[in-house]
Amino acid sequence: MKSVRRIAAHTVGITGFGDIGRAVANRIRGFGPAKIVAHHPYVH
Repeated sequence: MKSVRRIAAHTVGITGFGDIGRAVANRIRGFGPAKIVAHHPYVH
C-alpha cells in the first residue's frame, strides 16, 4: 500500500490563475500548505 503525501508544510504550484486556478487555490488553502505559487501569463 502506498503512503499518502501530505500537503501541509509544502509548496503547491498552480499553472493558470483564472477562475479554476483561483477556486483550486481557495480550496487547497484549507489543507495548510506553506506556500501557494501560481503562474498565469495574463493575470498579474
